Amino acid sequence: GDCLGYLSYLSFRDHGFMASALVAGLAENRPSDMFFEWMESLGVIPNQSEDVVTEFWVGEVTKAVDWYKHNPKGFAV
Repeated sequence: GDCLGYLSYLSFRDHGFMASALVAGLAENRPSDMFFEWMESLGVIPNQSEDVVTEFWVGEVTKAVDWYKHNPKGFAV
């Protein structure tokens, strides 16, 4: 978790997206509830309602995919 959190910190700070939004669980096929709890605790999302979570997640995935299309080698860690 710490490593993924660090990668998300770097991706958000330097590139404007949360890399951990791309990590989806096998059962739910989306990030864990803990990820969304973390986003709420940071004030990134106002609550964990399904609409808020889905809108945020889709937005982060869209930003990440767009960034990686232009930066296929990723970013330095």
